[in-house]
Amino acid sequence: MFHRNVVEFARALRRAGFAVPPDLVGLALLALEHTGLERRDDVRAALRTVLTNRRDQHPLFDLVFDAYWRDPELLARALSRLKPQPSTPGSRADRPLPERLLSALAPPPAPARPPAVRPRTVLTESGASAAFGLRRADFGSMTPDEFAAALDLVRSLPPPVAPIQLLRKVPSPRGAIDLRRTVQQTMRQPASFSLAFSRRREVLPPLVLLIDVSGSMERYGRVLLHYAHALTRRYPRTETFTVGTQLHRVTTCLRNRDVDLALQSVQACVSDWNGGTRLTLCLDRFIRDWATRVLGGRATLLLATDGLDGDHVAHLDAVLSRLRRRAHAIVWLNPLLRYDGFEPLAPAVRMLWRCADGMWPMHRVDDIGRLAELLRHRRSRIRPGRATADRQPA
Repeated sequence: MFHRNVVEFARALRRAGFAVPPDLVGLALLALEHTGLERRDDVRAALRTVLTNRRDQHPLFDLVFDAYWRDPELLARALSRLKPQPSTPGSRADRPLPERLLSALAPPPAPARPPAVRPRTVLTESGASAAFGLRRADFGSMTPDEFAAALDLVRSLPPPVAPIQLLRKVPSPRGAIDLRRTVQQTMRQPASFSLAFSRRREVLPPLVLLIDVSGSMERYGRVLLHYAHALTRRYPRTETFTVGTQLHRVTTCLRNRDVDLALQSVQACVSDWNGGTRLTLCLDRFIRDWATRVLGGRATLLLATDGLDGDHVAHLDAVLSRLRRRAHAIVWLNPLLRYDGFEPLAPAVRMLWRCADGMWPMHRVDDIGRLAELLRHRRSRIRPGRATADRQPA
């Protein structure tokens, strides 16, 4: 009976995102035969040693272990997430559970009853057509399942920066003739003559993201945090800050391999999540405390905000001018561009319109993907006309 429980526990780990091949399940059973089942901590240590291969997997593994092996508090929360339950401050029930764990421990859905009459065959969107429709859908109008699928697409997008060519050259199968390497090869092998080629080395410049996490930007900010997490994992020269009533650096939080735990850490670090916006004060603090450190080396700054700031608007123009002198390029990601009747009427919006090198919509997956393509191939100012983005009637 215990062997069956271990197999089911391995299946729960797979549903939570762990790579658990069948041979590791047998090795886990062998480890439990040596450690015994008398102490719970020994069982946990044996299974965690065999079934995980990275240290950052341990927190999620402990949550799955506690919930699966009949911890009354965590299991009740995992199976009845939709029911509001009272909890005392400081208890274990206060800790948020990742969505991955909740879906892994949820009971399987009941099989649907077959219809009495067989319906006609209807051609529907599937495969590439469904993915194409998802890439062009507005984040604000997506269902929870569509939004989760869109987040997976966003995490696979390329970095929105153009590579920089350095003076240092590297060997290449084609390009300019490298006379020095050609002579060296000829001296080593005089009987054979072959040309050596080289090209200038390319590196990606630093990328800085300032993401508005106020109430009006909650869903769009969450999308860009998933995007920032993927960029941080692949490109270490990425820095991410959240903008609200205060400025928070969340780059360290996003370095966690697990995206659920990374976003939980961000929400715990950001005290003004889903609150108001004090754009002028946050940008001023960013210039004073962080601009010198992160805006070097032709850095690109992505400012994701709707520009709806009512505090200290008179000083925003001066702050944006200082920021413009520090950054190599400033691209304003504006979710309000989804509306057909958008006009820069608010004072803060007009100042951002004048200061930014480019303005681009961010309400679809395609918008973020096309931004990466444009910045990697075009160095001019990005000012899309109203015909370039699908907008909703205002």
